[in-house]
Amino acid sequence: MSARAENAIQQLYEDPGLREDLSDDEVPTMLQWAERQVAKLDTESPDDDTFETRFEALRKLLTSINRYIGRRSYSTPEEQTAEMDRIAERAGTLGYTLEEDPMSFEAQGAVDNITAMKALLAKIDGGEDESSTDTPPHTLEEDLMSFEAQSAEDDITEMKALPAKIDDSEDEPTPPPIDLPTIDDFF
Repeated sequence: MSARAENAIQQLYEDPGLREDLSDDEVPTMLQWAERQVAKLDTESPDDDTFETRFEALRKLLTSINRYIGRRSYSTPEEQTAEMDRIAERAGTLGYTLEEDPMSFEAQGAVDNITAMKALLAKIDGGEDESSTDTPPHTLEEDLMSFEAQSAEDDITEMKALPAKIDDSEDEPTPPPIDLPTIDDFF
């Protein structure tokens, strides 16, 4: 990796504006994706001016992703749509084509921020999820429905196990009562 790319990555990690709306657990997902984008910009940019221009476009995209993901739990559908439009526009300046409304407001509320961010970043990258490129492409709606179904199955499994846990706890011996002194014991 070139010195300009290493410097750019350092700038990303030092810029609090890129992560101010994200939790500490969410930041690494975005910054690791951004590192891969900087490396790509580095190899695709013939000169420093082109690299700097594209790097600034990436920073603006990251700022919008930060806002979209970090504020999604309390944003209105209109605010979410406006931010998604900015993300699509900014991704377009970097050569990515983002589907219109890849994450509906109703559906995206059903997943945690990290899952939502990974889905959004995969859509920006052209639908390729870095964990598996051999699987056929899915829509975000299918991914969200699958996630919700898995969560529901996990909840059902936990609820089925609950009576067994309760029954097991009834078999435990009850501790003997504690005899506390009364006021009469002191006189």
